[in-house]
Amino acid sequence: MKNKKGQALVEFIILVPVLFMILFSILDFGQIYYQKYLLENHIDQIYEFYEEGNQDQIASYEKENKLTVKEEKKHGKTTLIVTQNIELFSPVIRAILKNPYVLEAKRIFYES
Repeated sequence: MKNKKGQALVEFIILVPVLFMILFSILDFGQIYYQKYLLENHIDQIYEFYEEGNQDQIASYEKENKLTVKEEKKHGKTTLIVTQNIELFSPVIRAILKNPYVLEAKRIFYES
């Protein structure tokens, strides 16, 4: 008679790390998606400060939210680029993506 409890335990021990890797990968992708959503909101706020010409508020907002704001002007259009670093905690996703993962949001507008 075979020991079914021992077999189930071995199968459980083999599958648990795989299940945890999948779970943490899902959490990492969820975090990336949520942080991208927040970054889009941040760039909207920074754009409002930019329209008002308030560079001091942009600098303090950038420091407060741990963002990097860059402005590029070319051919009558201005591009605001906001980046943020996201720390990943899943080993699988760290192996695929760079850690920290860099999120970026852009707004392009034309000067009048």
